[in-house]
Amino acid sequence: MWLTVPIELSHLIPAAARHGLEFHHAEGATSTLCRWLKADTPNMLPRFATHQVGVAGQSASTIRVVRLRWRSSEREQFLC
Repeated sequence: MWLTVPIELSHLIPAAARHGLEFHHAEGATSTLCRWLKADTPNMLPRFATHQVGVAGQSASTIRVVRLRWRSSEREQFLC
């Protein structure tokens, strides 16, 4: 289960923690909390983000650049 909380509602985080949610990550003005729901299986959620994908284009039907960032390496692929 994921819960993203904007900074304006951060006073609600203690209530979420009482229901078993834990901090996963924070970025800018939001915090994301999570809870693994399958008690009989190990928690398989990554401890932090491992991928970031960005896409740029000229119009809704044309993609020009796809950028994949994986941990410490970056790769760009240019499409014609």
